[in-house]
Amino acid sequence: MQKSISAFGGLLLLRAAIASLLAMIVYMSVAFVFTSIGTREIGFTAYREENGTLVRLDDYYFDDLDELQAKAQEIQNSKTVDEETGKEIVYKTQSIRSEMPRWMKVVSFIIAEVCMIGMYTSMLYVTAWEDGNKSRTQVRHENGKEDPLRGLKAGLIASIPCAIAWLVLLLSRCFPLLPNFGGTVKWFFIPYFPIVASAIPTAAAADVAWWVFPMLLALAAVKPLTCHFAYRMGYADRTLKAILLYKGDEKAARKKRK
Repeated sequence: MQKSISAFGGLLLLRAAIASLLAMIVYMSVAFVFTSIGTREIGFTAYREENGTLVRLDDYYFDDLDELQAKAQEIQNSKTVDEETGKEIVYKTQSIRSEMPRWMKVVSFIIAEVCMIGMYTSMLYVTAWEDGNKSRTQVRHENGKEDPLRGLKAGLIASIPCAIAWLVLLLSRCFPLLPNFGGTVKWFFIPYFPIVASAIPTAAAADVAWWVFPMLLALAAVKPLTCHFAYRMGYADRTLKAILLYKGDEKAARKKRK
């Protein structure tokens, strides 16, 4: 029995959430690799643990004094005892790394975004294609009802969270509804995180540029359009692989004729 459009949309939303989680893992992996090879440790920030919380002491750079690196190794995760109170004091450090070259930032941005979008759209495509292929069978052999826009409708249902986030951001831009929603909205567009993070560098909703709103709508439209295209391809029982191979064979045949 064919799923309802709302159930199909819920499935697409679930697959999109899973794909977004995997895309974020890819993003963090790419960022880690490029940070490791594109930056170097130039100093550290020292912290002291007080009542279970870390209190920042100061930043120290290796270029300032030669002995700072040795001091960093000595202080990291070390413990001392306060002579006056007799309490144990824990010191920790966090490394400070150099700035990544601009060209390397661009390369990491492109690689991460291509992988994230590819993973996201491919999972949606497979889900919508399979539903379209099942619909083809049901219409032909089980007297099912044909709906050419089924994939688009389900994709729009799956896009409701993004639409709500977009609307809340717009209202927060115009009114003090959620003043820091600029940082939250990025998590509704995880597959495009590098793009959205660049377009919305701060959490303040009032600072979001007006051109960002049509850009977010365009990004949100990727989901329903991908689902619509995939559903129609599945309904026609066609695959992208077959189309590409067929075109390649057709071109080769034409060359032979000439």
